[in-house]
Amino acid sequence: MKKSFLPVLFFICIFSGSQYAMAAQNTNYVSLGDSIAAYFGLEKGQGYAELLSDKLVNEGGYGSIQLDNLAQSGDDTQDLLQKIDANRDIISKADIVTICIGGNNFLKTLVEGMTAAVGLTESDLQTQGLDIRSMDLSDERFQIAAKGLQTPEIQAALARGIARFRADFPVIISDINKLAPNAKIYVMTIYDPLAPDQPVYPILDPVEKQMNTIIKATKGITVVDVYDAYNNFANKPQLSIGGVDPHPSVDGQRLIANLYYKAITGKESSDIVEPDFTKKPVNPAIYPGAGITQAEPSTTASGTEPEQSQPSATAASALGNSSFMWVIMIPVLALVVFAGLFIYRHKRQKGD
Repeated sequence: MKKSFLPVLFFICIFSGSQYAMAAQNTNYVSLGDSIAAYFGLEKGQGYAELLSDKLVNEGGYGSIQLDNLAQSGDDTQDLLQKIDANRDIISKADIVTICIGGNNFLKTLVEGMTAAVGLTESDLQTQGLDIRSMDLSDERFQIAAKGLQTPEIQAALARGIARFRADFPVIISDINKLAPNAKIYVMTIYDPLAPDQPVYPILDPVEKQMNTIIKATKGITVVDVYDAYNNFANKPQLSIGGVDPHPSVDGQRLIANLYYKAITGKESSDIVEPDFTKKPVNPAIYPGAGITQAEPSTTASGTEPEQSQPSATAASALGNSSFMWVIMIPVLALVVFAGLFIYRHKRQKGD
């Protein structure tokens, strides 16, 4: 019994050291997508990619996270294909990839259809300081705008957007798999920020469901069902930054980060999202007085060198400068303990 104890102790110590070494390793995380992933209307650090990075360190046991957020406001699936090609080096090093894409395949069509129905152009909106997304849902003009989406021309344009998504999305996943074959790819479904009684819902919801069906049928990814999660909130428009603006509020971004965290780790986040439904959402992109600025894009589809993001401050401090020392010291201490016990046992045998 005594003879087997020392080798067992030695291997336990070595195993513990190797486990610590794994925890100390850096994880490369690449965030791809559109304005939702680029935290439109919010401050740096409030986007789901940044929140997720902190969660993985603080709650998930990750040593450190190197985040490259390549998301760009306005990107559709065609833009994302170019973005992947322009950032091959970064993506090839990825351990985790998250994707939010598809909304811009149909959003422009929606805006154009609604503005045309009320006799406005994009130029008119800019001149008058208006935004179709900021219209009060009870406003008569909004009801008229919503009816403008039922024209054959708009319906055909929406169908083209879905077809484009159906063609592009599998290629997006294939391209990432070729660049980073060992990376885990997580894709969020397209959520509907509107309540069922709102005028655009009957037009928008079927489009999103068709795209989500395409996402769910794609192999090689883990689907993060944000659509269902948003629907679980009785007042889900509160999760958006204002009116019918589809961009997530801070609470919306937190919710998305929690869903990604669960998909990656298999655990619920300790951050329970409970929006204050007594407060009316404010869109800071429309109302500058809100004091929140538009996020700057990390890179462009033309291949401009992206700003290299640093590991999250929390992630960097989680291990600090002592991490490497402990990775070395644990096996050394195991050897010292083993040697000491061996000498003690040898002396005791000689005494006997």
